Amino acid sequence: HPSGEVDKTYQVWVQGAVDGAAARLEALRDLEGEPIRPARVEVLEQRDGSARLSVTIHEGKNRQIRRMCALCGLHVKRLQRVREHSLCLGGLPPGKWRYLTEEEITDLQQV
Repeated sequence: HPSGEVDKTYQVWVQGAVDGAAARLEALRDLEGEPIRPARVEVLEQRDGSARLSVTIHEGKNRQIRRMCALCGLHVKRLQRVREHSLCLGGLPPGKWRYLTEEEITDLQQV
């Protein structure tokens, strides 16, 4: 829930004006008239006209990453959340789940 105020990290595959995209995304402070906290963006891979980015946001507003990318001239081809707070997706296959460890539960309860 947004009131938990936790970071969420996504891998984002984009096409478009990828040169300087990380800096443009990090500079955004307003999303369609709504203030947003700055994102942390890292370029994981870049090719001609496409890139794979790691984007960490704090709020998680509706379609926030897709809207941020659109403002920066990028089209999102794929979006995958890989971490929320201390929980990492790791090698968990699509459609599968696992029980949380006692340590993970304790960590989440302290949020």
